[in-house]
Amino acid sequence: MKEEDDRMMSMSICLKCADVAHGGKELDLHKRWSRRILEEFFWQGDQEIELGLPLSPLCDRKCNVAKSQQGFLNFICKPLFDLFDKAFFDENMRKTVSKQIEDNIKYWGDEMAKEEKGEKSLYMDETAQILDDIKTEAAQL
Repeated sequence: MKEEDDRMMSMSICLKCADVAHGGKELDLHKRWSRRILEEFFWQGDQEIELGLPLSPLCDRKCNVAKSQQGFLNFICKPLFDLFDKAFFDENMRKTVSKQIEDNIKYWGDEMAKEEKGEKSLYMDETAQILDDIKTEAAQL
């Protein structure tokens, strides 16, 4: 039974890594996936508001995106990929994905610092433009 449990745990780790893999992708791709996921969360929050339900975590359009993304990377992605590295002794993981997660954490930290200083976040400006484009495209369908 122990071997079967280990196999299932290994499969679970691999699946979860695939689920959150954008955290270890090159910054531009990571930001694109983050936008898509956040828009899904925000849509859910809009629906919850419309139905008079309490807002779920991260589903409020007023949330601090940089802070939530940095938390996601620090507390979900990094520990999970570190576990993957330890379980499968993957040197490539250490050199590429783990380093990219660190770079992405730094990016979000820089974005948080901008927001705290009252400066505009480039990510939020890009996101607003992309969401406007999506709404325009949807209206034309």
